[in-house]
Formats: sequence, C-alpha cells, structure tokens
Amino acid sequence: MGLHYETSDWANAPCMQTSLNQLRDNLKPSGVKELVYGLFTRPHSYVQKDAIVISTLPNELMSLYNELGGVSNDPIAENLAVLSEPMFIDLKKMYHDKNSGKFYKWPYTKKMIDMGYTSLWTCPFSNQQAYGFGTMTFFQSSDQTAPKLIVDDLLVIGASYHLTMWESGKLADFLNLTPGEVTALTEMARGQNAIDIALLENVTTRTIENRLQRARKKLRSRTTPEAIYKAMAYGILTKNNFLK
Repeated sequence: MGLHYETSDWANAPCMQTSLNQLRDNLKPSGVKELVYGLFTRPHSYVQKDAIVISTLPNELMSLYNELGGVSNDPIAENLAVLSEPMFIDLKKMYHDKNSGKFYKWPYTKKMIDMGYTSLWTCPFSNQQAYGFGTMTFFQSSDQTAPKLIVDDLLVIGASYHLTMWESGKLADFLNLTPGEVTALTEMARGQNAIDIALLENVTTRTIENRLQRARKKLRSRTTPEAIYKAMAYGILTKNNFLK
C-alpha cells in the first residue's frame, strides 16, 4: 500500500511551509517523522548557503544546525550535486563510524538520535526547465510499529511536491519579489536596458536600477544575469513572462 497524499492540498496552502507541514502530517502514519526540502541552483550552492531550504524539524534542531554552519557544513549537502539515487543514512551507525566523515561524533547527529530520529532517506529530483536540482529528505522515527518506507514512493512524493510548488507559484512567492522587480528582470532577460524599461514603466531609470538591485539581493545574486537565471530556476520567470 502506497503512501497517502493529496497534491491539491499543497497547491491550496497559503505558503510552502504550511504545505510541507501538511505533507509531513499525511506521512506520519507511515513512519515519516519530519521533512526537509532543498533546492539548489548550482552544484556548489550549499557552500555559500545559496539554497532554498524548508524544514518541518523542531526549532531546537534547526537552531543547532545553523550554529554548526547550516547547509554549508552539512555532510549530506556535499553529495547532493552527484546524487542520482536515493541515499539512506542510519544515524546511529554513522555517528559511531570513524569512516563516516563529518557524521562521526557530529553534535547535530547526536541531537537527532537523542530526539528519536533513527534514519533518513534523501531523495533527489530534477528542477523544472533543468535549472539546478533538489532533494526531499524523509526522517524516520524510532517507532518500531511504523511500516517500512517504500523508496519508490518517496521519490515520487519529493518530485511531486516540488512540481506542485513550482507550478502553483508557491516557490516564486517564497522569494517575495514585487511585480515591479519581476517586470524589471523580465525585460532585462528580453534584452532591454534600464533606460528602455524606465520608459516602458513610466518611471525613472534610477527606480528600475533600484528594483534590479533589490531583486539581486533577494535572489542572492551578484549580477543581473545570475538573478535572471535563478528567477527562471525558481519559476519566477517562465515562458509565459516572455510571451506577454
């Protein structure tokens, strides 16, 4: 029997955090204790903490995780760019294994074990338009009565959640760009410059430059071309933007 979930619930949720909480609650009877969604636009995005990470883990765990360096110091993140198959991790085994790299005696691993987490599955998925890549991590509890997780189900769920967030615009909403900032990026992607866009929008060139600057900051981009790339990866800019 497969895991139960409704993609329509995710699409109708007010934000990504709520939809992820709903999915977690749906999967709890199947032995899934918590979830972590991650989206990366480049192979080494994690090094610069340049990633979208949404988690249902308790604040106590996330606070410790961030204190220890967050995603840039995460032993799982180091393998994500080359991850093509689901990765299983037995937390207790990895914590005591001297050959497990950063997992060995890692305080975060110990904290998870103390809070009842026994193992996890990290399942990769492809991003829309082939920009970047992502993962959904399923944390399993120590509840021995919970059914064994079916990996194929986990792969489908992770990919379905991401696709729903992308198509519904929830992923784009997460970055909180204003309509003016989206328009500025769209026109730049079409080959216009700030002067052209200012005439189109009936505002000053400085206003357009400010919008682009704010967009770059929200998208953690050093240049406007990088911001455009990320806006496409996150579904903020789609082919529909260019057809208008």
